[in-house]
Amino acid sequence: IRSRILVVSLLLTAVSSLPSVTSADTTITGEKLGAFFRITVPDNWNGDLVINNHGFDFNPPTSVPAGGLGPLAALMLSEGYAVAASSYSNCCWTLWSTQQDLNRLVGVFEANFGPPNNVILHGGSLGGIVTAQGVEKLGSNVIGAYPICGALAGSRSWDGAPDLRLTYDVICAGVAGGTLPGGATGLPSPGFPP
Repeated sequence: IRSRILVVSLLLTAVSSLPSVTSADTTITGEKLGAFFRITVPDNWNGDLVINNHGFDFNPPTSVPAGGLGPLAALMLSEGYAVAASSYSNCCWTLWSTQQDLNRLVGVFEANFGPPNNVILHGGSLGGIVTAQGVEKLGSNVIGAYPICGALAGSRSWDGAPDLRLTYDVICAGVAGGTLPGGATGLPSPGFPP
């Protein structure tokens, strides 16, 4: 029993003498050619970058990307991944400009923190198709992607989604329950505050 007490005492002494680990994440925000961005790099950065691509939004770009860095940002940062997001430079169905926005975001990251070892893309809805587009065209070393509910199969049908929405609101305006829930801003994405 004495030897067990001695071993436990030595272990407790060794553990208590270890320096405490503190996190000092570095966050930068800004705007580049109409696209606002947020980038957070943890103190224990593992060299990899995760880019969160937000979903469809009727609102013009703002200083905070819709959905921020995403619902898993805290977990990713705790595991050493840098996390970045862009508002995109245009609102709505913006696939004609999102590729340039992603390239600019990576450029800002590299200018401030150096080139990442690997890039991982993810996003839901419109962010899912932006993620797929990034896998095909991003001029960086993309090693993984997670497009969530992206309009990937038959996505050209989504080109008319804003027109369909406005047409529905006009035709059904006088009918009980005639407008879609969420009004002009739509419904919040799962996992994000309204």
